[in-house]
Amino acid sequence: MAETLYMPLNAAESQIRLLVIDPVEHEATVSCTMQMAKLGEQAFDALSYCWGNPVKDTRIIVNGTQLMVTANLATALFHFRQSGVSSDVPIWIDAICINQADNTERGSQVQLMGSLYQQARKVHVWLSDESAVPRASMQALAELSESFRDLLALIQNAYWTRAWVQQEIAFALCCVIHGSGMMVRLDGIPSHGTLPFFDVYRQLELTGCRSREIRSMRDSLRELLYQVATTGFVAKIRQFAHEPSYARLITGIFLSYRPLRATDPRDKVYGMLGLLPGSLDLSPDYTKPVSEVYTDLTVELIKATQDLEILHVACSGSADLPSWVPDLRIHRQFPEAFVDKVKGSRASAGLAADINVEDGNLLRTRGSIIDVVERVERGVHKIRPLFDEGAARFPGPYTERQLSGTFWNAITNSISLQGHRRFNESDAELCLRIMQNDNTVEDATAEKFVMLCTETLENYDVLLTAQGHVGQVPKGRVEADDKLLMLAGAGAPFTAMRQRIGDKEAFALRSPCVLLPFDPDPIDGKYKLEHEIATSDFLVRRAGLGSCSETLQELGKQAVLDLFEEVIIC
Repeated sequence: MAETLYMPLNAAESQIRLLVIDPVEHEATVSCTMQMAKLGEQAFDALSYCWGNPVKDTRIIVNGTQLMVTANLATALFHFRQSGVSSDVPIWIDAICINQADNTERGSQVQLMGSLYQQARKVHVWLSDESAVPRASMQALAELSESFRDLLALIQNAYWTRAWVQQEIAFALCCVIHGSGMMVRLDGIPSHGTLPFFDVYRQLELTGCRSREIRSMRDSLRELLYQVATTGFVAKIRQFAHEPSYARLITGIFLSYRPLRATDPRDKVYGMLGLLPGSLDLSPDYTKPVSEVYTDLTVELIKATQDLEILHVACSGSADLPSWVPDLRIHRQFPEAFVDKVKGSRASAGLAADINVEDGNLLRTRGSIIDVVERVERGVHKIRPLFDEGAARFPGPYTERQLSGTFWNAITNSISLQGHRRFNESDAELCLRIMQNDNTVEDATAEKFVMLCTETLENYDVLLTAQGHVGQVPKGRVEADDKLLMLAGAGAPFTAMRQRIGDKEAFALRSPCVLLPFDPDPIDGKYKLEHEIATSDFLVRRAGLGSCSETLQELGKQAVLDLFEEVIIC
């Protein structure tokens, strides 16, 4: 069937196929005519939708030939036929207009998708019929209704979770959203399409989000807004793609889309490429396995950004991927607050990453073992003894107040990993007052704070290094004798396991590591951050100078980079 229905396209001439829906209303089966055209020579509309159940169990007729499609697509075609949508121009639909059995064609057509959605007269967004999208939801969108439940049902539609959607709506000059037999026109999702959601989100925030239901609505809106607003932001900054600062945004853009779904896991990469023109030297190639596509993406992100930020969300343990390549099939590798804290660190003093890839999966870069994990403890009651043992390895003596202040400063740093609240400068003092049985601290406040400490620390393993540093990693991500590996261009050190790959010594990354600061002599009441301590210890020891800033000033970044050795990450 594919041989007769799909005549070869001329990729050099940007040929595409377009679909005309035959206006025969009395027939239950949808009939269409497919024709070939050169992109840019003919007006057309485009469809953006979620495949839904991937089983192709519904029959349509294309050029007199039977073609099986998903039920969701068949319903959309029936709706368009009944409502006269795209009756004056043909429509482009990926599942039909691309020969899905031809990987070479899929790759070349995917490269055109950005231009396709940009040149389409209208982009029709199909959410589903009334069984999935209540009619009241569409009314809410059309009228900016305050019916929060109905609008929530709309934004929780599976359509918004689809990876390809971001590119499709980013380039749309005009969006027409279809659901429950209704149409709502939005003139460009990036500039206008989020306004209904922002309006409702603002009202939800003003309520104080007291009830669980209101908080659920707010959080769902926030997640949608983050992704759709990011798409709008990306669409607007594409004109600055040649600017050096643009490259620094690329990793964050890719990671913001990580939760989105794709039937083919390779589309978690290919579906985003059109949003970042010329930024990455990647082309869709469906003959490559998922592991190679994800590895290629990681290498290109490192080269474009000149840092190793992408490694902070790797360490998946997936059998088909090296430890330095993120598995985008996994919704989230580490807790979001933990990743945010790691991203805020600069353990390698902002040095540029220098990489080479060997044998397809070995990353050769610059790094150094800065410490060794001596002991791992699990449980909140273990952390203070571990901290005191580490403190004993630093020159002293220290007063109990110095030790307690330093310990609780470390704890407030670690609690921020939970993401439940942001901490201010009074937190360490509050901790001290609680531990000293200060009667002026309300029991409810103390109980809530101690419970938060316990809850946070139970989610992490606490480690003690040979040099006396105390660190935290997500539970199960460290073992005794692991190395603490600092890589040039990474924000935080990693726990890593030494391995032999043939005749080469390599390291498998387990997790980024947050070191708890031990700084008994704060300046103006402010303690050093953990990444400052780690950086200072390593660089000062290697250079024989007095401080991290002095090392950078005296030697310069290239000389500091030379303090690192070549290492291989597997």
